[in-house]
Amino acid sequence: MNLKYKSRRSGVQKIPKVWFGLNISLLAHSLFLPSLSKKLYDILHLKNLITNFLVSLTMSSFLESRELRKHYKEVREYVKIGPIFLTRYEKARILGARALQLSYGAPMLIEKPADVIDPIKIAQLELKAKILPLTIRREYPNGEYQDIYINKLILKKD
Repeated sequence: MNLKYKSRRSGVQKIPKVWFGLNISLLAHSLFLPSLSKKLYDILHLKNLITNFLVSLTMSSFLESRELRKHYKEVREYVKIGPIFLTRYEKARILGARALQLSYGAPMLIEKPADVIDPIKIAQLELKAKILPLTIRREYPNGEYQDIYINKLILKKD
């Protein structure tokens, strides 16, 4: 670390030259913070804010990923045949069947938004709300099958 010396009333003080790799916590708690220029202090404060934000973002994403792994494990214990996700083919079949039911006058299971009149859009909203009482039968070629409640499967983000 390159040091330059500055004399003060109390004697000689070592002041480090600052670069972006310097540990901010060392500077923030040091005795020579008042001797730093305002611009340098603002830069360090901004870097400290960004560092704290990135640390909190990393921790929140870590906690979210841990919860997601836990959820995946629970679904995997329930779903024995096929993926733990609702496949696009299953989703298309479910949305088509539910839209047909709605177009023939079946009651809606969600509150109808004022601007939506398309039965396919309403079926999509019902699927995302996870309130459709439908099951999917997944089969092996040997005839073994499993009936899976669609609300147990994970919807991929579109």
